[in-house]
Amino acid sequence: MFSVGVFGNVLALIVLHKSPGEQKRKLFYRFVAGLTITDLVSTTSLSPLVIATYVNYFKWIDGIHVCKYFGFMMLFSGVATSIIVCLSVVESLISIRHPSLYHARLRKKHALYFLLSAWMVAVSVASLPLIGFGEIVQQYPFTWCFIDYYTNNKTDREYNCLFAFLELFMITVTVTCNCIVLYTLLRTKMRGLSGRKNSFTESRTFSGYSRRFAECQMAVLLIGITVVFNSCYLPLIVSALAKCTQCIPRDVIS
Repeated sequence: MFSVGVFGNVLALIVLHKSPGEQKRKLFYRFVAGLTITDLVSTTSLSPLVIATYVNYFKWIDGIHVCKYFGFMMLFSGVATSIIVCLSVVESLISIRHPSLYHARLRKKHALYFLLSAWMVAVSVASLPLIGFGEIVQQYPFTWCFIDYYTNNKTDREYNCLFAFLELFMITVTVTCNCIVLYTLLRTKMRGLSGRKNSFTESRTFSGYSRRFAECQMAVLLIGITVVFNSCYLPLIVSALAKCTQCIPRDVIS
């Protein structure tokens, strides 16, 4: 799985680099590149530690410092991914519903600013447990580390709630924007079908079809990324939220 993850991310970066110039000028493709880089960094940083722990018969290697590093990278990759996915969906929504504003105000450099901001926020959130606001501990089956769900420390619980609510906010915005994008594309599709009955030229029809096809591709990709990310990360967020608010006592789960 480690090799597949690295190969897939490297292949995605190559494909993005080889994309036509018109596509690479869009913010969306830069967000996808940023998302790919984030996933590649987290995969190459975390997977070797998990593999080494399995090889070492589930005995953690090098103690608490490596565990804190593992937890930091887990938090960083999760927060950064959720923010970048959210930015990508918002960008797609603006480009579809407000194309004039999108082409007049947004430039390639803005994508870099947004990506750097996303990574800085992710580093800030992930660094808090390293300075005492939150706690990172080993998780069953003791091959990985993450925030302490069962802590009785008030400060650590507050951090868990901060993390959970931040992630839930990003997921809510992402899902809402995805629904609006789908609704807009479907409505445009229906208008296009009815409009073809009128006297449009072939070139205009082809141009509109090409543009809408590209928008549909972006929407499908974003929905796929959203579903995969939420399926993997949402259980951790729900667990953190449930336990930080003491909705589920420790003895019930353990």
